[in-house]
Amino acid sequence: MRPIKYYPKEIAFRATKYLLVLMTGAPKWHIATTYNKDYSAAVISYLNNCLNQNSSVAEIGCGTCDILRPLECSHKIGYDSDPRVLKAASILNAVLFEKIRLYQFDFTNNQSQIKWNFDVVILINWTHEVDINILKNGLITILNQINDGGIIVIDSVKSKDYKFNHNIETLFNGEDVVIDTIFSNKVRDIYSVTPVR
Repeated sequence: MRPIKYYPKEIAFRATKYLLVLMTGAPKWHIATTYNKDYSAAVISYLNNCLNQNSSVAEIGCGTCDILRPLECSHKIGYDSDPRVLKAASILNAVLFEKIRLYQFDFTNNQSQIKWNFDVVILINWTHEVDINILKNGLITILNQINDGGIIVIDSVKSKDYKFNHNIETLFNGEDVVIDTIFSNKVRDIYSVTPVR
């Protein structure tokens, strides 16, 4: 059971996001907040135990920055393919006095344009829409460029309701990495993947 203080915060934040979605034309599923997604809380808690103030984090498919915002570091960058979502995120971040740099980026087409020299790269809640070969090629690029000791946080889904159900071992097959489970439920697994160098 959630504490009573959860509900006013959830209602206010959801109403704010609803207005932003109406204003920007972003897809309606961005109205949902991380307050009712236990996997988001698990990722945020895990990363805040790994990060320091000078850490750098990039989230691919950042949406409205609900995972990036609570991270306790000063260098945060969000990438998303939808300019409407980035507009909503920009407004929301400004209202909340949060400094997150935002860029339009399509993971399936622009791999060579980004240098992934971050401490953490997050890929959550969209990889189930990407073909395994495209996803694997992008992940190898990130692995080769991420900072020493860097972490990739990625999810996989286990439901036929999604286009692709990627297996984490298949995605990183042949790569020298350490894979740990951050979160698991009947639909979704979230992993931290660290290259061994």
